[in-house]
Amino acid sequence: MSVGVRPKSPTERLLATNAWLVFAFLYAPIIVLAVFSFNENDNVGIWTNFSFRWYSEMFDNDAVMSALKNSLIVATVSTVVSTILGTATAVALEKFRFRGQKLFDGLVYMPVIIPDVTMAVMMLLFFAAAFRTIPGFGFFDFG
Repeated sequence: MSVGVRPKSPTERLLATNAWLVFAFLYAPIIVLAVFSFNENDNVGIWTNFSFRWYSEMFDNDAVMSALKNSLIVATVSTVVSTILGTATAVALEKFRFRGQKLFDGLVYMPVIIPDVTMAVMMLLFFAAAFRTIPGFGFFDFG
């Protein structure tokens, strides 16, 4: 045992074991999906041979490639814009003092504080109400 390292208590070992089990629970399905994506068989649960068949079919599909291109464009633009806005916001909050600064600081932390699912439901309700006012864009057009 090296100097300065104390033995772990049973509670710390239990917490570490729990953390590893949670990580395994979260990442095992992703690993299984990645492995079975190289399966040649149509039935996903039966492994036959290693193959790039599904990847070649995906890259040959024009709709999938168009969606991938659009996703990469949106991701790039949103990353650049959010980096610029986030940097400008951080500089403004650190360098300047203004009325409502604490409120603005609180609003900046809202996406971190509010869980993603709650935010998604709130955005769904907001956009459903917002687009309902525009003809032809309503989510719930009943006639």
